[in-house]
Amino acid sequence: MKKQFILALSLLIIAISASAQKQYKIAKSTGSLNLNINGAVIEGYSGNEIIFSMPNTEETEVDERAKGLRAISSSGYTDNTGLGIEVTEKGQDINVNSVSKKTDGILNIKVPQGMKVVFNNNNNSIYQSDITLKNLKSEIEVSTSFNKIILDNNSGPMNIKSLHGT
Repeated sequence: MKKQFILALSLLIIAISASAQKQYKIAKSTGSLNLNINGAVIEGYSGNEIIFSMPNTEETEVDERAKGLRAISSSGYTDNTGLGIEVTEKGQDINVNSVSKKTDGILNIKVPQGMKVVFNNNNNSIYQSDITLKNLKSEIEVSTSFNKIILDNNSGPMNIKSLHGT
């Protein structure tokens, strides 16, 4: 009986944590993904859409007076995903910009294998976090100032530049 209770409790916890993850998807498998964000985990996979997700984001209570309002950055970016980023499509390129300097969690991005990834973040923010690139088979271009760059199981041409990062 005790084992069944523990199993049921663990399944409930897994279900709750899975439902707490926000996602935003774009059906695109070629072209270039241009990222101007503080940090992310970018992973290649064999699908045909780009999936942005942020695990463990909690829904906060919205004040009645704030309904209809939206966050706008000083650069003019607006959050059109619910993840604190602005995603726009321009021709073959997908441009991703951070709305605020500080994010509430680690942004996970799943990218189709044939898509070029360009990460360019040269601002001097103290809120920089790690950039993890894994399982990518296409071209990778990274230029950053303070981020730690982690490369794992990537193949294809890479151009990695970091100032004050590791």
